[in-house]
Amino acid sequence: MRKLPLFLLFLCSLAWLSPVSAQLGSPPPNICINGMLSFDPLHPRDPQFISCIGGTPALHRFHILELPNSSTQPFGINNAGEIVGTGSVGGFSGFKWTAGNVTTTQVQSASGPRQTVFYDINTTGDIVGSSSPQVLLSPPYSTAFLLSGGNFTPIDPTSNIIYAEAHGINDAGDIVGIYNASGFTQGFLLSGGNLITLDNPPGGLRSVNGINDAGQIVGSSSN
Repeated sequence: MRKLPLFLLFLCSLAWLSPVSAQLGSPPPNICINGMLSFDPLHPRDPQFISCIGGTPALHRFHILELPNSSTQPFGINNAGEIVGTGSVGGFSGFKWTAGNVTTTQVQSASGPRQTVFYDINTTGDIVGSSSPQVLLSPPYSTAFLLSGGNFTPIDPTSNIIYAEAHGINDAGDIVGIYNASGFTQGFLLSGGNLITLDNPPGGLRSVNGINDAGQIVGSSSN
């Protein structure tokens, strides 16, 4: 999935979003400093952001993403502008923001609701993430999942999982993430029902964060 550029500002537990499509006009032509913030007294809660492409300044408006009485952290956005993340509502819940409407969801289990994080969403609205028990007593400490059509499907890269998280999904439904089953972190790619373990890069894998529609994967290592 192709991600839109995001500028994130965390202030007083608020998450701010500035999509490139939110251009409101042009600031004075002699101002072209990437990252400059300005504040409109008519919209005190919506600061503006000046970006420069090819030396031409453009003005963007930040928009508030806020869950009531909750810290809010967005992680993914699709081409339709739908945003997913997590918020501390009744324990950590995954949230989906669509055109100003926010819904929150927790994975349910026999022992009750689980702490839930939504990491990414593709154009068709499929969401990947992870859930964990409210109290961590024994492995698996977190479980990766796919949320599609209102149904949660666990993703089990292998047996004896200590933890697993699904971090990215593209429009073809390919899913990437990480898991630990033997004391060190490994990456995985789930494509067409086949699960492929991603070998550790030099220095050891830290995370696998996303996949685009061309199948290119990004992540990080400790080196």
